[in-house]
Amino acid sequence: MNYTVHRGTKTPIVFLHGWGGDASNFLPCAQHLQKCGHTTICIDLWGFGDSPLPPEHYGIFDYAQDVANLLDKIGYLEYYIVGHSFGGRIAILLCGDKSLAKNFVIGKVVLVDSAGIKPRRGVKYRCKVALYKLKKKWGWDISKDGSSDYQALPISFRPVFVRVVNTHLNQYVPNIQASTLLVWGGKDRDTPLWMAKYLQKKIKDSGLVVFEDAGHWSFVHKPLAFALILQNFFESVDTEKCHA
Repeated sequence: MNYTVHRGTKTPIVFLHGWGGDASNFLPCAQHLQKCGHTTICIDLWGFGDSPLPPEHYGIFDYAQDVANLLDKIGYLEYYIVGHSFGGRIAILLCGDKSLAKNFVIGKVVLVDSAGIKPRRGVKYRCKVALYKLKKKWGWDISKDGSSDYQALPISFRPVFVRVVNTHLNQYVPNIQASTLLVWGGKDRDTPLWMAKYLQKKIKDSGLVVFEDAGHWSFVHKPLAFALILQNFFESVDTEKCHA
C-alpha cells in the first residue's frame, strides 16, 4: 500500500480514509497535527489513491491484516488511529481483534462517521433485495443494479465492495479497550447518528462529538474544528478532559 510518514516527536497518528477517498482526505488535519509535533502516517488503502486494486477475494479482514502488517513494518510500539467510514471498519478490527495488533498497542482511536455496524433495514430495502434476487434468478439484466459506489467500481473490485459492506463488526466493538472518540455528522444518512450512540454505549471509554449540520463527511465540513478536537483528544491525559 502507498503511504507517507511525516516524523515528529509525539505519538504517531494513522489516518484511514473512507471508501472512494484516499490519504489526501485527511491532509489538513494531518498537517495541523504535524505542527503540534506528532508523527503522521497517511495510507492509501488498496484500490484507492496510488495503491493498486486488491485481489478479488479480499474483504475487510484482509485490509485490516495488511494495515497491521504495515504498522509492524513502520515499527512504532504505540499508535493512535483515525478512521473514517470504511477506514473506521479497519480501526474497529485493529482495536477489537487481539490477533491483529500483536507488536504494537493502540492508545487512542477516533471513529469518524464509522461504518461496520449492522444497519437497520426497512421494508423498502427488503423489497429491493428480493426483487434483485428474482431478477438474477430469472436471468434478467442486473448490470445497472446496485448503489452508485458499486456502479463506479471496476468489475474486479465489486466483489470486494460487496464483501466489505456485508460484513458486520458488532461483535468486535465491546472488545475495544483504547480511549475512543466518536465524531459524527448529525445529518449523516450513510451511517446514521444512532450508530454513533450504539458505539458509545458498547465502548467503555468513549465520548461523542456531533457536528449537527454536517453529513457523512463531517470532518471535511468542519476541518478546523475537527483538527482542534483531535489535538485536544490526543494530547489530553484522559477522555474526560477532552470532553470538558
